[in-house]
Amino acid sequence: MGDLSVRVELHGQLVEDHVLPLVHVARIGEAANAAVGFPGADIAISRVGRQIHFRGRVLEEGDSESLSLGAITVHLHHIAGGVRPEWAGSLDRRFFLVAVVVVLVGSWLEAARAWLEVETDWVPTTALVDRIDGRESSVRLGVLEPLGGEGALEDGPQHLADDHRTGTGWYRWYRHVVPVGDSAVGATERLALDPSDASARRIIAQVLYDAEEHEDALWHFGRLVQRDATDHRSRVQMARSARRLGRHEEEMRGYRTLLAADPLSPDALAGLSTALVRMGRLDEAAVLLDDLQAVAPMWPYTDLTLATVAALKGQDPLALAAIDRAMDARKQLSQDLQVELRRDLALDPAFARLRGDPRLISLVNRHLGAAGPRPVR
Repeated sequence: MGDLSVRVELHGQLVEDHVLPLVHVARIGEAANAAVGFPGADIAISRVGRQIHFRGRVLEEGDSESLSLGAITVHLHHIAGGVRPEWAGSLDRRFFLVAVVVVLVGSWLEAARAWLEVETDWVPTTALVDRIDGRESSVRLGVLEPLGGEGALEDGPQHLADDHRTGTGWYRWYRHVVPVGDSAVGATERLALDPSDASARRIIAQVLYDAEEHEDALWHFGRLVQRDATDHRSRVQMARSARRLGRHEEEMRGYRTLLAADPLSPDALAGLSTALVRMGRLDEAAVLLDDLQAVAPMWPYTDLTLATVAALKGQDPLALAAIDRAMDARKQLSQDLQVELRRDLALDPAFARLRGDPRLISLVNRHLGAAGPRPVR
């Protein structure tokens, strides 16, 4: 049985290259007992016969997978017959030592980024992985646009917590209502036995999305759409995952596909209109916003869409008024969309300026009372 090669890169720079003699189960990432440590995820990896399983995926001997965790990329390779792959690039020992030191004080990403800018002429870029199923590209299947590669570059900021800047615990407030993904354990086992089990993959995809593992969520939602091009919910979640990663061109392709099948889809009208505003295409967005208000005038997410657009344009009073209306009618939304509403307010860069504004904090607290966001201590 082959071992598992684990390679960790920060902005494309190799910082860890390790081979795990995997017998049963190992952890990599943030866990205290991780065999290979890096920030951004806690990943359990197990051996089942001659296969290696993680997050609903299966690596046969010789197979490789890559995980994008913001600035960090983790490459996994199931070594066939004990032969290690010849990875491109070399391990920069000086860089690695700096990374290890700052990991110990909890500031790897910030310190490493500063080191790169000061000590080298290299400009960090995000290398996106072309998601291939190990057998056949999604492009060749003729169902999806590429899930990575040149067609999936970031063209906007990722959706990340900024409580340290705002002084308010928006992130904690949002995470308080996110469902706990206990069902993912059974779903992972089911998917390992039957990779065509769509319900198991859907559970795993949603758990990954809720855990903010958007790269992996995007991959699994994409697999669902590959199998069923009419899967509206999975395509919406694909687009939302791309948005959280700052890939707005990819997000827009997903919404346009939805609108081609259903020109009155509120999900697609809302998502595409905000994506267009983020890309500066205001006239196109205005037409879609008119359609959205005509199709779903009383939908709370219509108001949140108007708030997002207003905030992106710097029209804070209009954004606050629309958020007020959305919060007032939030109980009309499904449980998933109520979580999504909080996720947008807590993470969307469109609201970054407002998250530090006492007017927004007061507005949300007026609707929620003690359940509203609290100051960071």
